[in-house]
Amino acid sequence: WYPVNARCATRCELHLLPVVKARECLKSDPKLAWAAACSLAGRIAEFRDAFLDITLADARQRLLRYLLRRLEGKPNASLGVVRLGISHQDLALLLGIRAESLSRALTDLERAGKLRRLSRQTFQLFLNKIPKEEMEW
Repeated sequence: WYPVNARCATRCELHLLPVVKARECLKSDPKLAWAAACSLAGRIAEFRDAFLDITLADARQRLLRYLLRRLEGKPNASLGVVRLGISHQDLALLLGIRAESLSRALTDLERAGKLRRLSRQTFQLFLNKIPKEEMEW
């Protein structure tokens, strides 16, 4: 068994699958094995990004990059609207910063005209005000 921690966004059912059974499924179904490999590759990329954020970025950069990642692949990404879906405390933990640093980073980004708070959980990023170097590593 692998220790995990998760929080469901909606009502759901949890099914436990023993590792032996999971391996059997992956060996017998190449499409499933490929999908699992693609998923793991995505997780590795997320880990790399998180590692770079934690080691090289300040709170403001971490927050901005997180919000930008939340926009990726969204149909209306050009509007820049991001809904967190987690509390500010959880977001601070996710970013590896204190809640106070998160609040300061939000205020700094707002003062710089890079985002606007639409509600406690929803923000609009002004993508045209964010320099390319702040959007990429």
